[in-house]
Amino acid sequence: MEIKEFAEVIREEVARRTDCEVGVQQIMKNNGVKLYGLTILEEGCNISPTIYMESFFYDYENGRSIDSVVSAILELAQENKVDIALDMNWFRDFEQVRDKLRFKLINYERNKELLERVPHTRYLDLAKVYYVVVDAKKFGSGTILVYDSHMEMWEVTTEQLETIACANTCNQQSVVVKSMQEVLESMIDLEEGIELPEEYQLYVMSNHSRTFGACTLCNRGALKELAKELDSDLIILPSSVHEIIIKPTSGDLDELLYCKVMVREVNRTHVTVEEFLSDSVYFYDMETNSLSIA
Repeated sequence: MEIKEFAEVIREEVARRTDCEVGVQQIMKNNGVKLYGLTILEEGCNISPTIYMESFFYDYENGRSIDSVVSAILELAQENKVDIALDMNWFRDFEQVRDKLRFKLINYERNKELLERVPHTRYLDLAKVYYVVVDAKKFGSGTILVYDSHMEMWEVTTEQLETIACANTCNQQSVVVKSMQEVLESMIDLEEGIELPEEYQLYVMSNHSRTFGACTLCNRGALKELAKELDSDLIILPSSVHEIIIKPTSGDLDELLYCKVMVREVNRTHVTVEEFLSDSVYFYDMETNSLSIA
């Protein structure tokens, strides 16, 4: 049994055991990752957590019964139950949407299929895509990726989305810069007074929520401020879609080659497929306030 068939079997069994509207669809995630998601909508509700089928399919292939899988899914659905109807009529009105627009960075080549359906702006080897922040007090915040169909409904252009989303992202998401020393001290019990060696004198830049914080790569003001503080041009390493790592540069060619090797190694050993941003290393020139692929 393939996962598509498995997901449909699970959908039918969940529907049989409940009085809910049960759906399953393939969902395209970042970097071409495609997952099968199950939703269970109770009467009077229009939102539901998405339960992804891949881990359950793995269990099934390793001997778990369909009955046991369905029971586990129903238990999970109950634990994450949402018993409200969310009014989304505001989403049709661009004037109500515009203040909630943001952008994030994704890899251009690895997302070509997705980019055929979403408005975007090319940025070096990356692409800016746009999303809407949805806040609901009862279950927290979420995001909706902007598709071409949304743009047509709002009767706006990609250029308008770019202008508004970039302004909102810069104005409403504060840039947070921490030294690698600070980051490690918050993660492990690093003894006071111990300084990291020179090769670890790095800085992590993200936003306050550390979600899609690699967008700070586009914030020339923040890069310029840090470069002035360090009195140096900057080498920028894309840690993930959520943050970037910055190193003051000595101008040594070997240093740049080392950084390129390090980025590729970390991407293949410590970064998930969905959170991968790029294998490139970027160079920020303080004098010209410009960014390029190194």
